[in-house]
Amino acid sequence: MVLRRHPLAEHFLAPRFMGVPSVSGSVLLIWLVVAATQAGCGATPPELPVGAAQLKALAILHGRFIGTHAGRSLASEKAFRQFVEKEGRGVLRRFGVGAKNDPFVSPRDHQPIVLLLDSRAGTDNDRVFAYEKEGVDGKRLVVTELGSVELLADNELQARLQ
Repeated sequence: MVLRRHPLAEHFLAPRFMGVPSVSGSVLLIWLVVAATQAGCGATPPELPVGAAQLKALAILHGRFIGTHAGRSLASEKAFRQFVEKEGRGVLRRFGVGAKNDPFVSPRDHQPIVLLLDSRAGTDNDRVFAYEKEGVDGKRLVVTELGSVELLADNELQARLQ
């Protein structure tokens, strides 16, 4: 394998690394890219329980429904179920919801997911779209219309719904 000097790497990096004769600009550039990708931002998002991806998929499908119906929201849960059955299998599969699972039943509390199809609860940016009917240990998974999933205590959910 032959490494060649890259003109841009020499132009931008050479003045900074004068006196380091054994390292070529290309090797430095590769090293910097690898170091930058390995560093990351350092913060890992909190892990959400099972079912979070399913709620996120439903929120995405709700957005698709609105997009394909001239901005109109759903008239009924039945219409949304039909849309998900017809158009949503690929999205559900990408989010790990198998064909044998009912996407409208929470895997945590085994209850139907409550859908707020034409809800105005919350601000424009965090309007609640769906949540677990009972939840687990006093906490329910909640998803907004923008796909943000949170684990909220019952009192926090009630405050968001007002």
